[in-house]
Amino acid sequence: MSFAQSRRTPSRNAPRGTGHRMAAAIVLFALVPLPVNPETRKGSSGPDTADLRTYLECSTTSDVRLLGFDEAILCSTVFMRIKLSFVPDVDPARFYSLPPTEKSAVDQLAYRLYLDWKEQHADEIDALMSEIRSSQADS
Repeated sequence: MSFAQSRRTPSRNAPRGTGHRMAAAIVLFALVPLPVNPETRKGSSGPDTADLRTYLECSTTSDVRLLGFDEAILCSTVFMRIKLSFVPDVDPARFYSLPPTEKSAVDQLAYRLYLDWKEQHADEIDALMSEIRSSQADS
């Protein structure tokens, strides 16, 4: 049986409808607005500092262990907000209402802009990563 065929066959251990509930939960969690502290927003020069720290903490944690469901949802939501912070006039609510082809184009643009910003701010990110790793080692 190929991988694609095995993915179509529900697991015998999974309750009926689990896949649909999981997809609905992901969509709902992705649409839940997280509070943004205006004090930490850097305007067009970069993402929200708290979002960036959270995302980098997610990244370092996932290097050590598998993220739990709630952690993964939080991390992916924060990363989407970071990417969208580089695209003018597209907030998460607007992004999720776009047709699929536009959503894909915006997502790709946002990711490229994020990578460019990340490259330009490598020293800042490295310092923050060192701080995060140090605090995780202490706990």
